[in-house]
Amino acid sequence: MKIHYMLRDLDSDPRALKNLSTVLEDSGYHSVLLTFHSQQADYFIKSAAALKPGDRLKYMIALRPYHVSPQYCSMMTRAYSQIDKDRLIINWVAGDFHTRDDEPELEFDVFGESELIDTIQKRTTYLRNFVNMYKMYCPMETRPPMVFSGFSDYALETTRMFDGTSLCMLDTYRENIEKFDGVKGRMVSANVTILESNKDIEEYKEKIVSVNPRHINFSIIGDYQTVKQKITELKNEKITDLLLFTNSPNFDLSWNQQNDMMVNKLVKEINSEAREHDN
Repeated sequence: MKIHYMLRDLDSDPRALKNLSTVLEDSGYHSVLLTFHSQQADYFIKSAAALKPGDRLKYMIALRPYHVSPQYCSMMTRAYSQIDKDRLIINWVAGDFHTRDDEPELEFDVFGESELIDTIQKRTTYLRNFVNMYKMYCPMETRPPMVFSGFSDYALETTRMFDGTSLCMLDTYRENIEKFDGVKGRMVSANVTILESNKDIEEYKEKIVSVNPRHINFSIIGDYQTVKQKITELKNEKITDLLLFTNSPNFDLSWNQQNDMMVNKLVKEINSEAREHDN
């Protein structure tokens, strides 16, 4: 199972991204997800500046098709490949029925509850047309793996069409696992938290539930060995990829940084043992 890291920082500069990349490379992460927002600086450019040729860490760049043309996206992909081959993953985000200030209004956007299904279907169709055109302009040898966010029937059908990897939260996957038939690559996102004692674990759970009751459902919580076991057992649920994040809401920076260090240590151990097993 591949393990990926989600960067939940709105606008890391190239130097900070390069420093983070060194840490993630050492731990053996497969990629780092760079999330999308039009009010932050472009991660295509920043990751290219942070990229160290010869490393293995990939940059998974989230893109909304309404903000770039397929032709220009192909140009960026080919340029990336010229810097260093096989270092890019594209995370396609079709969007949903929520209004976004940073997203252009689309002619098919209707935000009433009764039109929700129709809106999602039309946005997914827009994405399919975009990706088909992107493939026309992007040669096979430079075309990166593709990850498709969402778990609607339309989103998963799109994932199958392009032989991509699906992405959704861990609890969403578990609640809808029957919908993923025929999807080979299954990526789930989860908050990973390592604590020392049962008392710390219970106090953490109480605090996190008070902030967001759902949060605990997409979290992997426990002491070092328990978290390790929970992660390695995800493959038993036909999960192929784990996209983890380590920062918890309403916890101070030093607490999150300590948890981040522990999780990175654990990921390094899991990856090292996996390589030994393969050999």
